[in-house]
Amino acid sequence: MNKKDVYDVSVLPDNIFTLKGEEFFHAIRSLVGEVICNILQIQMIDSAQNFLNTVDVFEIFNNKKHLFVSSFIDTITKNIVKSKQGYRYDDSVKDFALVLYILGGKQCYDFIRINIIGALPNLTTINKLISNADSILTEGQFRFAALKEYLDTVNVRFGFCAEDCTGVIKKVKYDVTTNSFIGFVTKLSNEVPIRDCYQTDSFEQLKFWFDNIEKASLLNIHMFQPIPQSNQANAPASFLISAYGVDSTSTAIDIINRWIYLFNNCIQNQIRIIGFSTGKIFASKFSS
Repeated sequence: MNKKDVYDVSVLPDNIFTLKGEEFFHAIRSLVGEVICNILQIQMIDSAQNFLNTVDVFEIFNNKKHLFVSSFIDTITKNIVKSKQGYRYDDSVKDFALVLYILGGKQCYDFIRINIIGALPNLTTINKLISNADSILTEGQFRFAALKEYLDTVNVRFGFCAEDCTGVIKKVKYDVTTNSFIGFVTKLSNEVPIRDCYQTDSFEQLKFWFDNIEKASLLNIHMFQPIPQSNQANAPASFLISAYGVDSTSTAIDIINRWIYLFNNCIQNQIRIIGFSTGKIFASKFSS
């Protein structure tokens, strides 16, 4: 603050130092407008005392470490004065929204979106972003080409492969992108899942599946963990190769056959698997 600056404090309410929370924000909104009020709200400056203890309320816009914060706040301040149909989001906010949706889940994402107006895209937009992404995962598909492309970007050719299961709620859904039903136990050929094996336009066929095919109680996944080179400080992130619904009937031989399939296809893509691992669910199969 410059000592020569002159401020007219007569416009302040007499009780400005006793106001807190929404009452304080209401006073600020009436004095300087919605944008400045939002900047204070985001930083949780909810009283005159907090305001006086803040050296610079605009510091978040000047620090390079806070480029995303600046973009995030700018998105809110621009959108909050528009109708919902006019909301716009830059790429950094969209990327953040996708990560939040994936890691936090639908309910967590929607809770934050509803309570911070204008900050995040709606669920329809999120689903479009996921659908337009190159990393769309189809049940039973092994993404060897995508794995090779990823390893090219991190300059790695060696890694470990893991197979494991997690319990899921038994539920059948229609996948519009593949025109097939997912949620049944995936059909296998030589212990390798068959893609889009539940496609039909017949109600009778669908009814037969519901009556005779077991719904998957487990989700089986295959992961690849790249091994960094000696000059790389950090290990690259692991990569999801495939995921599909299964039951608990797999045997040790079934798993080994899948590993052979994985190994051979990786070799064809100039990728070398140097070891396999499996979780407790499958480990019990080896001990029997």
